[in-house]
Amino acid sequence: MVCATALGLLVGMAGLKTASAADLIVSEPVGRFLATCETLARSCYADACGRDQIDAASGCRGQCPSSVVISVVPAACPLTDPRASIDAAARSSFVHDEPRLSSARGAVELVLSRRTEALTTVAQTLRYAERASNGAFAVERVHAEHRLGEPYTRVHICYRLGDRSTAPICNIDYLVTRDPPHVEPADRFDGIGRDLEQGPQAFLRALAREAEHQQQPAPLQALRRVLEPLNPYDWR
Repeated sequence: MVCATALGLLVGMAGLKTASAADLIVSEPVGRFLATCETLARSCYADACGRDQIDAASGCRGQCPSSVVISVVPAACPLTDPRASIDAAARSSFVHDEPRLSSARGAVELVLSRRTEALTTVAQTLRYAERASNGAFAVERVHAEHRLGEPYTRVHICYRLGDRSTAPICNIDYLVTRDPPHVEPADRFDGIGRDLEQGPQAFLRALAREAEHQQQPAPLQALRRVLEPLNPYDWR
């Protein structure tokens, strides 16, 4: 019942075209993130784990634009929705034209390929939310930031919720180290990133709650942000 209500809130806000795989964007100067040529990929499916998955041996790589390198990575098939697999199997495609950006691209890739507590990757969970919400939720960009003096790179996931004309929300953060490679949520115990870590359904419920808060008057939203850290109640 809770899931149905959450999904209903998101779908009700939509009225928008479902975001395509190419909507996952890495902001400048990191470059453009593509979740594969989606139309092309439909002809490159092979049945795996009871659902569609891109076949790494299908020869599709050569048919994609020359500026794009498709990196096909086998997935563990944790999702039951067969439509949610295209970027689960091919979660990382970057424009490889600036070698100096390899560190930032690598940090973003580590985050998107991270397995959450639900055994889905971050990329799978984001894509599932886009499709399940019928476009009410759409990833705007994923970008890396290195702050002076910090031993790690921050990766920010920015998204739009509901009205596409509103400014993107960038409140999902991960901390990444490269040697050894390691990814940690910036906040394990609070915020919508915590819910993303618990899998697609928990993330959808969190998005529905966030959408509800966006409908509140600005003074009430400001008051909620101030009081939220002091609230001992776990709404989940």
